[in-house]
Amino acid sequence: MKTRGWKCRVRRVRRVPVLKEADDSILVAGRAALVAGRATKIREQPGVEFVELPGPGTVAVVVAEEVDEPLLERCRELMRGCDGRRLVLVVSRMRGDELARVIECGVSAVVWRRDATAPALLATVHGADRGDGALPSELLERLLAQVGRT
Repeated sequence: MKTRGWKCRVRRVRRVPVLKEADDSILVAGRAALVAGRATKIREQPGVEFVELPGPGTVAVVVAEEVDEPLLERCRELMRGCDGRRLVLVVSRMRGDELARVIECGVSAVVWRRDATAPALLATVHGADRGDGALPSELLERLLAQVGRT
């Protein structure tokens, strides 16, 4: 009886550098509970590496309660000199015109905080790293309605 030799090709996974940001002192102090608790599960995944400073190819995950001017300025700051950097925004709420403003600042993906599970964040980070955009369905509907009116 002949046996077949199996060949296995191992694909090397690029480690995506991820920078975590929060918008207020409570969130900054509680990042471990907010995102890092979920990020701990992400950290355990191959292909993700948390960094302290943004660099080439970094995916910045910014966590905020709502969209305001300081948040928009921080997003602009993170995208300055944008050397392949991507920006994921995890937010609790967003009013009508704010979606266009965050997109103008370079945000490529938005995740509702209530939906920011470890698997969802990991998928969004990897998608952003590939250049994919992501929006919750209600924000996509809102964006399409805005574009349809212009």
